[in-house]
Amino acid sequence: MKKQKESGCTQKTISLRSPLGTIQVSGCENGVHTIQILMDVAPAERSSEAPLSCVVNDSPAEVSPELQRCVEWLQAYFIEPRTTGSLPLPGFHHPALQGDAFASRVLQVLLRDVKFGETVSYKRLAEMAGNPRAARAVGGAMRRNPVSVAQSLIDRLVCMKCSSPHPLPPSHL
Repeated sequence: MKKQKESGCTQKTISLRSPLGTIQVSGCENGVHTIQILMDVAPAERSSEAPLSCVVNDSPAEVSPELQRCVEWLQAYFIEPRTTGSLPLPGFHHPALQGDAFASRVLQVLLRDVKFGETVSYKRLAEMAGNPRAARAVGGAMRRNPVSVAQSLIDRLVCMKCSSPHPLPPSHL
């Protein structure tokens, strides 16, 4: 577990081994700041050789309740995905998720209103966030999303031009 100091918060980072590779979750007492998939497992090996589990690599002794809730949610997702709908999401505490900027509203609406297993287009998400003509801005918000792993596990975004579900941005895989 690593400690980080960012944006006035004392952050702790915990790593989990999952079928996608190592997932790093960072956060403070107020909530999760980032969730990232590390590039330690080749994409071809992710599904064929990785066990269907999610194991904490670090000692969870000093983990905040919000980080612990995130770890439990991720473990449930990989071990028994159907149970995640009944689990509370952790609190998120990243500057990108705070405030009234459109990108913040998009991410908050996505977390709050797009339920597990639902698909939503960038256009529809823009409408839900209060600006129906801002589909491109929604795409920009999603590219800068610090917790995109959690949201991509929760939902799938649909690109209007390609009509297929668009999970994580390539930079996160």
